[in-house]
Amino acid sequence: MTGFAGFPSGKNPFVPIPEIFFTVLLPEIEDSAELKVTLHLFWLLAQKQGNPRCVSGNDLLADHVLLRGLKRRGDPRSPEDRLQQGLELALARGTLLRIHLRLVSEGNEQAEIIEWYFFNTPRSRKVVNELQGSQILPVRLLKAEGEQIA
Repeated sequence: MTGFAGFPSGKNPFVPIPEIFFTVLLPEIEDSAELKVTLHLFWLLAQKQGNPRCVSGNDLLADHVLLRGLKRRGDPRSPEDRLQQGLELALARGTLLRIHLRLVSEGNEQAEIIEWYFFNTPRSRKVVNELQGSQILPVRLLKAEGEQIA
């Protein structure tokens, strides 16, 4: 285990986490992958603009901070497998929502199915329900990481 030097003095960015996480979810979460994925999503989505906020499965797989945190000594599973486990547990619990969208370029080329993850909020449920029937979305509607996402 690497020692922690402590929190620095001065202004430190914070991540808002709803009280219900501590009173309802945290007491029920038993798997460390689910806990780490859920907390990491609070951090990731707090950095995004707009509403609702979501993150793609591809962005999660490319997140070196998240994957480093999911490595466990003595665990034969890869961080990517633990990420998938954490996501599936959070989805089963109802913490997260997931939608699969087929993204194509403007010329209907290079279709790709992308998973998008949302926290389970009334606004996110509405958006997921509205998008559920969508077969194809132009890539320009769902922008790259760090930009606002529909």
